[in-house]
Amino acid sequence: MSRKRKGSLESIAEVVQRVQPARTPQDRRISKLFNAWAHIVPERAAANARPVRIRRKELIVHTSTSAWAAALQIDTDALLTRLHKAVPDADIERLVFRMGPLPPMPARVKRQRPPPPLIALEALPESVARELALIDDDGVREAIARAASTLLSRRPN
Repeated sequence: MSRKRKGSLESIAEVVQRVQPARTPQDRRISKLFNAWAHIVPERAAANARPVRIRRKELIVHTSTSAWAAALQIDTDALLTRLHKAVPDADIERLVFRMGPLPPMPARVKRQRPPPPLIALEALPESVARELALIDDDGVREAIARAASTLLSRRPN
């Protein structure tokens, strides 16, 4: 890395690389899996059970008490289903619950729905509707339509 003069500008890529080093696809998958845990279990369960390790297609989850381990073990099939839905590329076949130390867990973030568009999608100008019709992907088309609707509703008349 070349020496920079004090006060000289640095590329954003260099800053990001220092703060968040590159991760392997496996690291990203594990991170997504551990982060998904807080969203797939009830809040009380997330406070008392945390994933700690993956070993041979098993997700090892530490619990605060043996009672929590037993309670979650009963719900294993439903938890695995939710986990696979949240992280489709998770290569987990079993959940193993053990009493053990709980690592810190990121705070639960309530997912917010995007605000409804300020003008009805049907009220978009014809030229915008024609361009939207050319987009094959339904999700992309809807996202662009919502963005256009929101932007056009903010435009002064």
